[in-house]
Amino acid sequence: RISGFSNDFPDLPGTGATLGVCVANGIDDGIFACRTPETGNNYLHAWNDSTDDWDTITTAGSPTMTGVEKVRFVKYNWTEPRILLVDGVNPAAYYNGTSYVQITHANAPTDPKYASEFASHMFLAGDPAEPSIVYFSAPLDETDFAVANGAGSINMGFDVVQIKKFRNELYVFGTNQIKKIIGSSIADFTVQEVTDNLGCVASDSVIEIGGDLLFLG
Repeated sequence: RISGFSNDFPDLPGTGATLGVCVANGIDDGIFACRTPETGNNYLHAWNDSTDDWDTITTAGSPTMTGVEKVRFVKYNWTEPRILLVDGVNPAAYYNGTSYVQITHANAPTDPKYASEFASHMFLAGDPAEPSIVYFSAPLDETDFAVANGAGSINMGFDVVQIKKFRNELYVFGTNQIKKIIGSSIADFTVQEVTDNLGCVASDSVIEIGGDLLFLG
């Protein structure tokens, strides 16, 4: 079962570990869940209020869950409500209530762990093969990483352990250093130093509460 829901909420299909749960108004009926799949059973499930049960998502590009320990979600709405998923093993992908679409552009990271929507671009980071690089998509298109269309990448100079939008800035965390990206497009994105003697030691501790950005340092 999924923690935080009522006892009459049906079990999530399958028997593997639950890897992530996202509650997001406007996508299907608001609950999207991932788990390690059984043989022949897709691991992505969306709640369907009309049937009071889970719909198994079987669209093309289903990922492998071998080696995945956690799935992270980003909720955003550029042209429609969507959820972006990253897990550090598969390409990033979005789900819009109907289709699961992997981001497989040649310039996109192949296995990102972290994602954040910022300045109408999708930022991805934490690819094990390129841990210091932050990638950003073309404006309002999370699948397009062509430089000619406004996408690009930034070498932060340290291994990135989380990225988080806060007001009009994107904070990029390392274990011993923090920088931030400001600007609105490839024409004026600028990296600024925040601190070089403090960092984040737990990627999922970064959270905005009461107008402050908090993290475990």
